[in-house]
Amino acid sequence: MRADGLPTLVAVPQHEAAKRFFDLLQAADDFPPALSARITLFPKSGAKAEWRAWSRLLLRDEATIVIGAQSVATAPLKGLRRVIVEDESNHAWRTQRSPIYNVRSLLAKRAQLESAALVLGGRLPSSRAFMQMEKQDLLPAAAKEKPKKMYFVDLKLAYSPAVKGVQDT
Repeated sequence: MRADGLPTLVAVPQHEAAKRFFDLLQAADDFPPALSARITLFPKSGAKAEWRAWSRLLLRDEATIVIGAQSVATAPLKGLRRVIVEDESNHAWRTQRSPIYNVRSLLAKRAQLESAALVLGGRLPSSRAFMQMEKQDLLPAAAKEKPKKMYFVDLKLAYSPAVKGVQDT
């Protein structure tokens, strides 16, 4: 993630993974300290804790990056510019109780309504995300614009060393 200060929601399927990512950002030496102070970990589900976090975000307007699991979809973040959904094809995004809905779809709709960039991460795109991409999304709208793309990254190659002669990670 770029440390550009844009208001960003980062949604991760499990709260424990969100906490690990939050801790990683807090401990990073190269992350700007002023921005590090504006990162909020949205609480695990629980009405009282969620209400306190929601109210604090709404009233204080201190956060730039809000990280959390399913409940982060409702976090108020003024001027939202980016929504990141990690492991978007994970079954955990689908609620278990009524009303049944997919939190990934809710986050995508929120990004659309707030004109925010939507980043769907994961090993493979869900068939729904892939099928919703239209041909015009894959091509440049005008000669000056960059085309919208879906990138596939081979994780086996992503961590390969850049040392000549070395083949394995």
